[in-house]
Amino acid sequence: MSGVAPTLRISYDRGGDVLYLSIRQQPAAKGKEDRPGVIWRYDAKGLAIGVTIIDYLRYWHRKRDQLVDEIVEKLHLPPQEAERALDVS
Repeated sequence: MSGVAPTLRISYDRGGDVLYLSIRQQPAAKGKEDRPGVIWRYDAKGLAIGVTIIDYLRYWHRKRDQLVDEIVEKLHLPPQEAERALDVS
């Protein structure tokens, strides 16, 4: 990754209870559902560029700490930014 910090884009679909986080505006080359409802999106080089979290407030919100750790690791974001991204209400 370059020395430039990624810009995080956050979108939440209230009706569907789906949280979208992206660090790049580009179509994903592939997606991988590591666990039910958490789909990581990857570019053509295999680098994580985003995540889609289904049933975010109904289920995943109570697992915030786990999600923060994964977002920091896979999207290379500072912990504070990952925590802020998950502050959906």
